[in-house]
Amino acid sequence: MLIQLGWSATISDPCVYYRCLHDRCQLIVVYVDDLIITYTNEKEIDPLIEGLTRKVKVADLGELKHALGLDFANRDGRFFVSQEQYVLEILKRFGFDKCHPCPTPMREEYEGSIFDKETSLSKF
Repeated sequence: MLIQLGWSATISDPCVYYRCLHDRCQLIVVYVDDLIITYTNEKEIDPLIEGLTRKVKVADLGELKHALGLDFANRDGRFFVSQEQYVLEILKRFGFDKCHPCPTPMREEYEGSIFDKETSLSKF
């Protein structure tokens, strides 16, 4: 259906589609029945939404906050991706959510090798 609307599937992932308009490219990531749509100008995406609405029921869930175990944030025109929530869930699952952080024992200015002179990478 996306191909009929002028989008092309990427070679590396059949669930990622792209379309280039003028000097900008847009992406759509398909995951089961969800679409993650990127765009710089909302008017450029209107034809896609109209085309999809003719074929299937579409609901705009607003700005992307969480998907596929990743957290997304848009602050001051910058886009951030993290796995903070996932890491917190893993820590809780294994009983480490109440642990206290401590500084690393290695000096920050350390410039040596982690291997002895006799150690060869071929042993790994």
